[in-house]
Amino acid sequence: MVTIQKTIDNMEFKGILVKKIGQREGDNARGHWVIAQFLLEQEGMYPKRMACDVMNSEFVNAIGKFESMIGKSVVVRFDIAASEGSNGKWYNNIRGYDIREDISDEEREKMANEKKVARKSELGTIETPEGKVDVNEAGSEVPPKTEGERPEGPEEDDLPF
Repeated sequence: MVTIQKTIDNMEFKGILVKKIGQREGDNARGHWVIAQFLLEQEGMYPKRMACDVMNSEFVNAIGKFESMIGKSVVVRFDIAASEGSNGKWYNNIRGYDIREDISDEEREKMANEKKVARKSELGTIETPEGKVDVNEAGSEVPPKTEGERPEGPEEDDLPF
């Protein structure tokens, strides 16, 4: 049997991860493998559906990541590969390899602000040349130095070397 394979890389599908359709597993020369198939659906008057395969490796639990997103609006990155079967027919394989929750720009900005607030609360009080500053009070900026103010420490001499 001659197998020819062509691949299109880095495509995305935005929609809802509806459900896990099935799972198959087995062993080969490289070890144990698991492939699960998930159904995605775009919203709209005539929704488009796509089934994609997700493969676990010994380093990545991709199936678990996909399962945790069922029912959510997601963006799935996938590749399409076509291969010729022993009967001379061609078959497509859609392989999902990355998934993330599809959130709006407003939600993304809100999450970023929440992370900043959490980071500030972790910092607490910091030491500056002017003294201790409580990051949780009135922001994290250090008050500016006034002109003529010299840093504390040893005096600098006027020697050219």
